[in-house]
Amino acid sequence: MDGAISDLSGATTRKESFDIYFNGDKDKWIAAANTLKARYALANKDYAGALAAAGSGISSSAGDMLYKPRGDAAINAGDKNLFYTIIAGSRAGDLGNRGSYLLSVLDSSNANYRGNAKTNETARHGYYTIDEGSSSGNKGVIEQFEPQPIATYSENQLIKAEASARSSFASGLSALNSYRAWLAGGGRLNANFDVAANYKYDAYVDADFASGGMENADGLSATNALLREIIEERYVSGFGSYMPFNDQRRLRGAGETNLVPPFPLNTVGATQHVERIQWAEVELSSNSNAPTDPGLYAKTAVNK
Repeated sequence: MDGAISDLSGATTRKESFDIYFNGDKDKWIAAANTLKARYALANKDYAGALAAAGSGISSSAGDMLYKPRGDAAINAGDKNLFYTIIAGSRAGDLGNRGSYLLSVLDSSNANYRGNAKTNETARHGYYTIDEGSSSGNKGVIEQFEPQPIATYSENQLIKAEASARSSFASGLSALNSYRAWLAGGGRLNANFDVAANYKYDAYVDADFASGGMENADGLSATNALLREIIEERYVSGFGSYMPFNDQRRLRGAGETNLVPPFPLNTVGATQHVERIQWAEVELSSNSNAPTDPGLYAKTAVNK
């Protein structure tokens, strides 16, 4: 990333049609590289490094690096949202998120609902809900031409929020509120769900995270209550990316399980936690360069 940033800094911006992300805009590439640096620093629990890189990262959603389906069903018939493509193909009924923890925390009728007097998640609940039985029924996160995130303002700002909260409650809260202000303008929604009456993200104040406050009913320290809210927001905003999975492993490795959303494998009685992505046996057996598979539950070095 440092080498790329150095090379790009000495280059000139020029429009390039083959650059399907930023059309040759070097400043957007530099910002994206810094967001990736921040991502990897966070994964290594280097919070100071993550905050420094995020400070030069993607600063608005206009700079998001996205996979953008090209929106022409006739000419680019295969160029669709990748999740949509799976459901529209042979896997209808097999893949979805019905009954997921994600939808439960966004559902106002569920005991797990994360909303409160300052937060209304109705719109995001609709946006994230997947109809696994019919590709045509999906108008939200897997609508056929809905862009998919690679490196975004969402991730960058939430890295800022977490990394800064670890050294300064005030700075962490300010960064979280900046993100909530973006959500309050319809951020992370498409036109089908951008109905202002269905979402609210008012700014939090210090008292909300004090013991007994709106976001701290169980008496954590104010800093840990703030971190928990930020991690939960990363879980929700990170749907469709590796962000929630990486956070699960990182925080367990740091002994901060009280900050991790309560997935079934994160309960007190769980004896094993998934630590790696599963690789197909056919890939391992056909690739002479493949390493020995240590199994799903073997921790990576950085998370030990």
